[in-house]
Amino acid sequence: MVRVLHNNTPSDAPKGTHPSREVGLFFRVSVALPNFEPWSIAMHLTRPGEAVTRWARDDKAFAAIGSVAERCFEGKNRFAEADDWTQAFRQSLLGPCGSMDLAGVPLFIGGFSFSDEMSPALDGPWMGWVPGILRVPRLVLYTENDRCVAILTERLKVGQNPSGRKEALREELHEAMSRPLGMPLPQPAGLDVDTCDGVLERDFRSAVDAALDSFADTSADAPLSKVVVSRRARYVASGQFAPNTALLRLRERFRECTTFSFEDPFGRHFLGATPELLVRKRGVHAQTRALAGTVRVDSPCGPENLLKSNKDQREHAFVVRAIEDALRGVATSVTSEDEPHLRTLRHMVHLETSIEAALRPSVTLVQALACLHPTPAVGGFPRKQAIQFLSRHERSERGWYAGPIGWIDEEGDGEFHVALRCGVMDGRNAWAFAGAGIVEGSDADAEWSETETKLGPFYGAMCDKVGPA
Repeated sequence: MVRVLHNNTPSDAPKGTHPSREVGLFFRVSVALPNFEPWSIAMHLTRPGEAVTRWARDDKAFAAIGSVAERCFEGKNRFAEADDWTQAFRQSLLGPCGSMDLAGVPLFIGGFSFSDEMSPALDGPWMGWVPGILRVPRLVLYTENDRCVAILTERLKVGQNPSGRKEALREELHEAMSRPLGMPLPQPAGLDVDTCDGVLERDFRSAVDAALDSFADTSADAPLSKVVVSRRARYVASGQFAPNTALLRLRERFRECTTFSFEDPFGRHFLGATPELLVRKRGVHAQTRALAGTVRVDSPCGPENLLKSNKDQREHAFVVRAIEDALRGVATSVTSEDEPHLRTLRHMVHLETSIEAALRPSVTLVQALACLHPTPAVGGFPRKQAIQFLSRHERSERGWYAGPIGWIDEEGDGEFHVALRCGVMDGRNAWAFAGAGIVEGSDADAEWSETETKLGPFYGAMCDKVGPA
């Protein structure tokens, strides 16, 4: 998914530039199908060298196979460049070949790293990945409630009649569905936790102490009020990891979350089950949620204590305030719940506030995304000061952890989520990521314990454990 397989940039284009329009025209054909499971059938429709992205939320699931066009983005202008490219590509797309409504079906899929730039280590999880990429899948297998459809996207050839591809697609799907379905479930190998975790704990605690010192420094014009300190855990197995097995376990155990897997053709998977929506757009209507303030489900104090905790309420309020302020720059109105409510997951309880906005008609999904990321739920408050703090005190490259991942349809609508409760699998190696929001009054021991709990879903999916690690 994240390594560029081909470059559609003309050979005479200056290095580092992105043309505003794809060369040629593209078309889509769609075929309605009986009820099927897209993750399973994708196995029989993937060509050698193609990557597959899998996604599921509530009654919606899709598998996106291959790529007919893609672009990489990095630097401070990456969201603006991504927005320009998606709008230009939509203009190069011919009208629908048929009457099927494809609203809500991904045309683009992809994601972005937490930071504008990445500096991956040679032996780390992010080697070969880029700060942002969007691609147009060759084939999307999509289900939502009783709606089941396959959509093929291709570049138009001279003299080609696009409707002729519909029957060929139907035959290919029929042949694939006649074969045994079901993703394989090999038993994952036993795990040994890498001993470098002790060093990471020292680094984490050092960053927490530095944050608490920063809160006490009132000399700055805009003092730091909150920062999210993250950590990375590394696991090594005696055999090959089974990412598809882990993904199915995440989907089964965390149905209240959005389950995702971005795969590259070299066998590396970035997968997880995130509870956090960054932005969902339908026309001018936008939705998002502030998610901050956390406790274990089995906390001795009880989850309801979150509603009374001064520390968690303050941490949550920073997120709500920042999201509201960001949306006011692109919306005509913004409305939020008066008080946060409890969002209960399998292993944790969060404070959550639902926020809605009426966007200005000219505002795109990527533009809304750009104004929101990163929220204080994964970065800090104020944003600039938090990012500066993290650049000085976080030792590990976040990569795509806590970055926006999602999809966009033909109308420019879609959704992006924050990549949380996630990790990378690569052969016998795996890495998982977690963070904790630090505010005045935070305790390093409690914050470290919170990250241990947040690592639980990924670790448990690898090891076939139900609860946190």
